[in-house]
Amino acid sequence: MFQEITWLQFLTALLLVVLLYYLVIFMLFSKGDFKKLLRNGSLKNEDIHLNPSPLQDATGDRNAEQGTIHDEFVSQLRFYLEPYQGETIDREGIMSVLAGLLIQYPEILSMLGSQGFIALVKKELKQAEIDFVPDLAWDALLAK
Repeated sequence: MFQEITWLQFLTALLLVVLLYYLVIFMLFSKGDFKKLLRNGSLKNEDIHLNPSPLQDATGDRNAEQGTIHDEFVSQLRFYLEPYQGETIDREGIMSVLAGLLIQYPEILSMLGSQGFIALVKKELKQAEIDFVPDLAWDALLAK
């Protein structure tokens, strides 16, 4: 049986299988481009949709990660402020809440900046209807 197949026939069949494999991969990952090619007979540069560069992927991943950290931080802040809802929170209460959160999420200050962080905490305090001392030294709370 093996004497009837020549090396040339074997290599030709192998080449056809490899070409078919890569053609299927190309069609799977560029369906839209392949359809345009069949319809128009050619592709323009603006028709080709290349995958974004790894740098763009990393930036997108970093933004998504920062959004996730921000959402988790806000969720935890709401959880820690829940016992104070409808009451007045004193300096020690806000200090304990913020100290615990800043230990858990140390990157939140660098993401939001101190003024953004303060604005976020104030917004959450107002949303939870928690009164706080208006002359609270917010910058002193953030000092390490």
